[in-house]
Amino acid sequence: MNKEELEERAMELPISDIEIDGKVVIIYVDKQDFTIVQKALEAFHYHMVESDIQFIPENTVKLNEEATNKLYTLLDALDDDEDIDHVWHNL
Repeated sequence: MNKEELEERAMELPISDIEIDGKVVIIYVDKQDFTIVQKALEAFHYHMVESDIQFIPENTVKLNEEATNKLYTLLDALDDDEDIDHVWHNL
């Protein structure tokens, strides 16, 4: 399937955005439409390497160097905790 066909099919779905780079396609959807789009893409017989919900910040913040270092120390500690699967931030 070529890029134009993929874009055409994707535009029939409730997507927010689509990025196509060679054989890699990233589709952005609202979380309430995730399952609908996922099932539609499976019905089109597309091979999905990864399909998950991620939180993408609408606003980002900038921190000074000291605060950034403290945040990365915290993120490293959270990453080492086996009870924590994902951590999102808007840095």
